[in-house]
Amino acid sequence: MNRDVSSTEVRGQGWGAQNRVEWNPAVSELQSQLEDLRMHVWACEADWRLDDRIDMATRSSSGQ
Repeated sequence: MNRDVSSTEVRGQGWGAQNRVEWNPAVSELQSQLEDLRMHVWACEADWRLDDRIDMATRSSSGQ
């Protein structure tokens, strides 16, 4: 169901204006960058944990 949207509705003055959140490409881009950064940090932390486990395993095997 397509419905024409009037210019007053686009500006947030018409139907459902109280519930409308305007899309801002700058905010969307920042959110994407933040998500990418968070995923990168999680990947690095996983690598560090793996490196720590490898270090502990080589220390315990060389100490016996």
